[in-house]
Amino acid sequence: MQRVVFHRLDCLGSLWKREWGSEFYWEYPSKNLKKLPYPVLAVKELLDGNGFRKVGFASNFDPASKTAFERIKPLVKLFRASVHLVFVNTPAHFTNSIEVEERMNHFMKGFEELTFHKHVFNYSDPETGLEKFSDLHKIGLMALVSGHHEKIPNYQIGTTETLVFQSDLAVLSIKL
Repeated sequence: MQRVVFHRLDCLGSLWKREWGSEFYWEYPSKNLKKLPYPVLAVKELLDGNGFRKVGFASNFDPASKTAFERIKPLVKLFRASVHLVFVNTPAHFTNSIEVEERMNHFMKGFEELTFHKHVFNYSDPETGLEKFSDLHKIGLMALVSGHHEKIPNYQIGTTETLVFQSDLAVLSIKL
């Protein structure tokens, strides 16, 4: 039996659905996603074990994202998940596919024991793009690297918060 120890992983969402009725209570999760220094899993619907078999990892695949992925690697290994690396290419921040492919290849070095699938997904905005990508590839858990938002006001919503609020995906927010 494999034993995995996480220093800290908070799970948000299903508790509020029971306590607050059908309305998803937003203020507390939004605050936690921005300010907690450890990974936070936000879920609206219960996940079975198969929900963890395909994990999406959305990033720009800079060196810091590799450090963030190290924090969830035990979870990926525990569920023997395949990891779908996804870069949402938008018109406003267009990036050459060859450049993204090179970044993904560099990102995967050192994780040879894991199964990766690389995707560059073109869409007009990153939030809807991630949601559509997840629907298309039947991914129930999307991991995102969150930036430093400690000093950003609570009313300013980022990609991670938008995905939690607008989609049915389970979102794993990984703080750098």
